[in-house]
Amino acid sequence: MAPSRSIVWAPIPCLSSLFPMIGHFGITDSTGIIHDFGGDFYVNRSETHTIFGLPSLYSQLSETYWPTISDEEWDNAISMAMANIKRNVITSLPTTVTTL
Repeated sequence: MAPSRSIVWAPIPCLSSLFPMIGHFGITDSTGIIHDFGGDFYVNRSETHTIFGLPSLYSQLSETYWPTISDEEWDNAISMAMANIKRNVITSLPTTVTTL
């Protein structure tokens, strides 16, 4: 299980081999459960892995940045963000409008 209140990073197969700086991020709740965006209307929630597999890097967020946020508030914020993602179509491609 990942450390609580941390950012996790997992390599994306093939792509991370060619471009090591590219990977997939997730965030953990107060119990170490990983939450990560898996596509339109889908959020992965797992104790051990992201949608691309096991995380290889963890960065636990310092308590100096959130000393007054309780575990319940942290978990509620993650739940609200994930609920918002589940309701919306998210695209990683830039959209442009051209006018003639």
